[in-house]
Amino acid sequence: RADPATYATAGDPPMLLLHGTEDCVSPLGQSAVLAEALTTAQSCAVMRRVQGAAHGGPAWLSPETQDATAEFLDRVLQPQ
Repeated sequence: RADPATYATAGDPPMLLLHGTEDCVSPLGQSAVLAEALTTAQSCAVMRRVQGAAHGGPAWLSPETQDATAEFLDRVLQPQ
């Protein structure tokens, strides 16, 4: 019951899934499973791997990570 992929539906909000490649707390595959479930449910899901990032730390402040986040928000928060 704790697996969010179980609850993926077409009505879910757009999700940006960022996952560190060196995360030893949460397996990278978990984000991939969630992204696939959201995509299958026809919801917007974007997954990005953050190279060298652990479950936290300075890699999350890299320009690449910040740019990916800004691009995602710019895309999904466009006025309608």
